[in-house]
Amino acid sequence: MPDRPPQSKPSPANTDHGPLSTRQTPGAASVKPAAAISKGQRDISAVAADLAIQQENEGLRLALREQERIVEELTNECRRLEDRLEDRYQDIDALRRELDRGERALKQAEERSSQLVGDSAMPAATQPGMQATADAKTTTKSPAESARAGSGRLGFASGLLTGLVLATVAVMGLWSAGLLTLSSDMAISPEITAPVAPTQPPTATTEQTPAADDGSNTEYEQEVSNTRTSNQDKRIAGSNKTTFEPVQDGRVNEPSNGAPDNGSDNGSDSGPESGSHNGLNDGSASPEPANVDLQIPAEPVVGTHVDMFLVGEAKAPEMVVLEPSEFMMGNPVGMADSDARPVHKVSLDGFMIGTREVTFADYDRFVRETGARRPLDYGWGRGARPVIDVSWADALAYAKWLGKKTGQPYRLPSEAEWEYAARGGTTSSYWWGIGSPSSRALCINCGTRWDRISTAPVGSFPPNPFGLYDTAGNVYEWTADCYHHSYQGAPDDGRARDEPDCKVRVARGGSFNSPAGAMRSHARNRFSADARADILGFRVARDLAPQTQTSPQGAHAD
Repeated sequence: MPDRPPQSKPSPANTDHGPLSTRQTPGAASVKPAAAISKGQRDISAVAADLAIQQENEGLRLALREQERIVEELTNECRRLEDRLEDRYQDIDALRRELDRGERALKQAEERSSQLVGDSAMPAATQPGMQATADAKTTTKSPAESARAGSGRLGFASGLLTGLVLATVAVMGLWSAGLLTLSSDMAISPEITAPVAPTQPPTATTEQTPAADDGSNTEYEQEVSNTRTSNQDKRIAGSNKTTFEPVQDGRVNEPSNGAPDNGSDNGSDSGPESGSHNGLNDGSASPEPANVDLQIPAEPVVGTHVDMFLVGEAKAPEMVVLEPSEFMMGNPVGMADSDARPVHKVSLDGFMIGTREVTFADYDRFVRETGARRPLDYGWGRGARPVIDVSWADALAYAKWLGKKTGQPYRLPSEAEWEYAARGGTTSSYWWGIGSPSSRALCINCGTRWDRISTAPVGSFPPNPFGLYDTAGNVYEWTADCYHHSYQGAPDDGRARDEPDCKVRVARGGSFNSPAGAMRSHARNRFSADARADILGFRVARDLAPQTQTSPQGAHAD
């Protein structure tokens, strides 16, 4: 038998590992799905946690927005109440002055009555000629006739005295009735319930004017254009070869002694149908502090001026040229903690300020040339409408660019310069007096077709006595000043009150979405310097001659 090769037996190791490896394979396969499921469960848990956090954050954001809305409503309500309280202060002040006038008139009447009674009761001995005649007659009269004559004289004197007393009582009654009538008329509410329908506003002829704003000029502008004078042109040192054109005759209504015209005492409203657009310079609503000597030029407005660009045919915005002058800045009848107090005298050098607010047409030229951010128009149109959605730095950048293009020192107006120009030589809360703002301005309740809706093209309403448009309403206007809570420490020379890294700036004038009280010439508002809103615009100012500027805004207060 042939030899067979010896068969090798499986080693114990092979015998043991074979079955073991066979048993481990299914176990390893079952571990992997379990791990994947566990990982998926962890991912789902994480996603659910993220969603819960997002929902919680969204709820917090909604709650925060609601709180901000409530705070804004409370702030607006406080402003409305402050405006109404200020109106009451003005009413009380006007009534107090009326009462003083009545007391003076009564005192004068009493003095005249006493004088007449004294003359009638004067002894006959004080009249020599009449005494001699009376003596001659009495020598021939009987005692009975003398008694009758004496009683007649006494009756005449008593009758005259009684008549004078009755006349005095009648005067007092009439004066009291007039005071009651004034009290009812003076209760002016900032809410305009039934405004006079405004005339169709004109559209300034500026490029890219929206079709919706096209229209013919109003009768007011036709009247203004027919009354322009032909005074001799004046020049300013350092300006380009352009001349000043005199403003419309009759805008500046100054008395012969150079003091501002305070207008009528009754504060009556002169509506557009009266044909007067100069407004009521009614100083009774805001009297100046006593014993203040103001140096006011007889003609504060020199004229208008337009700078040409150094290259090309473009022009800078039209400016009104104002003489050096003094005025009382602030709110004389406001509360003690008002940010427009204390009232103080400000002495201004001559300067120029924009006739109108800077428009989209003006600002878009700057955007095209410099590549600056293009502001939004919120669908209301560009062209002749005031530029909005610009921060304080944006406005300052435009003024700097305009200065480079013209070679002139353009800047933002200081707060004092703005208030002086907005007042237009008046001392009342509004440049037109204390009457209704209807057909004179754009605000939330001014009775125009733009109220609470949008801005209006610049120049849609009559100018103030200095020839400036839209100083009341339309859009708030940036000024160069940093905001402070009062005028304590404010400069008295009209300089801007600035400080390094100022975060809050002053804006003036009110807007289409602000109450009428915000349009008062002395009213102040503040915004974050980087704020951009549909109610914020600006106008530019300019020094009369080029000067060395020590800061972006020229000379500032320390």
